[in-house]
Amino acid sequence: MAYQNIRLPQPNLGVRVNEFIDRPFLLKTAETIRLGTGIPQIFNDEVVVPAFLNRGVSLEDARDYAVVGCVELSIPGRTYGLHDIACSTC
Repeated sequence: MAYQNIRLPQPNLGVRVNEFIDRPFLLKTAETIRLGTGIPQIFNDEVVVPAFLNRGVSLEDARDYAVVGCVELSIPGRTYGLHDIACSTC
C-alpha cells in the first residue's frame, strides 16, 4: 500500500474485506496495520451487508455501501446519514 511510504493522516483509508479479497492484498493490509497508525480501517462485508439488509435495504444497494467521513456507513446516492458533529458546551 502506498500509505506505507507516505503515512498521511488524511484522507482516511479503509479496506472492505470479504471472502473474495485477494490474499496478497489482505496480507499487505495486515502489514500496514502493523505500523500502528490505526490505518487502514477495516470494514467486514459479511457484517455490514446483513446489517443494511436488517434495516430494509435491498441486497444490491447493501453491497454498494461506502464509508463517509471516518466510519459512517452509507449507500451512495440512496441514503443520507448524520455525518456531522454536534457539541454540547453545557
